[in-house]
Amino acid sequence: MTATVRAGYDNVDAVGMGIWRRQCQTAAMAGQQRYEVEFVDDSTPAHAPQPAEPAAAGPDGRRAVAAPVAWIAAAVLSVLATFQSIFTYRFTGASITSTGGYDAWGHSLDTQLPGEHGPRYALLLWVCAAAFALLAAALRAVFSARVGRWTRRHASAVGLCATTLLVGTLAGVALGIESSFASYRALSATLQDANGGVHLTIGVSLWFGLGSLTCAVAALVLQIWRPPTGIAADQPA
Repeated sequence: MTATVRAGYDNVDAVGMGIWRRQCQTAAMAGQQRYEVEFVDDSTPAHAPQPAEPAAAGPDGRRAVAAPVAWIAAAVLSVLATFQSIFTYRFTGASITSTGGYDAWGHSLDTQLPGEHGPRYALLLWVCAAAFALLAAALRAVFSARVGRWTRRHASAVGLCATTLLVGTLAGVALGIESSFASYRALSATLQDANGGVHLTIGVSLWFGLGSLTCAVAALVLQIWRPPTGIAADQPA
């Protein structure tokens, strides 16, 4: 009598013989029957490579792209703001006509007053730009890798501090412009020249700074408001 037995390996020894093989052979001898044993190896090695997880989709995946892009935009606008004017003026009187202003590095735009110098707002803007660029690079790792909450919290803290610094810098710029405008208006009123006056214009630097602030706030919202799912809990170092 011939029978076919299908079995699988569950514990292969040093010579490649599994427990199932020995059991089937023992059963064949005890029953005095002829068995044709067909072994099927359905085991999966523990070290076999696992299929890659699909890329993040939906809102989390979009935030993983949008947040770094927003930080990069904030950094670029902050850098552009350092090369622009803070304000310009044109003063006209009975015996004097002057045109000038100040840029973000504090340089006077009036060729008649080369020694004049204003606040160097550009230094703070460069600090903000560097922090924004660092966050853009760090967020790619935060969103793509399964890092701990400790890293995500500190990235959010750095973004909040950099954005706060930018707010303070722009507030200083706005107050400086208002102070200069008040001074030139007072000077124009003192001269009491009916044909004179002062025309003041806010420079492009402040508008670039406000654009940078808008991008930074948007990046913070994308980063903090709805954290991406799947981030692992804190792991000991």
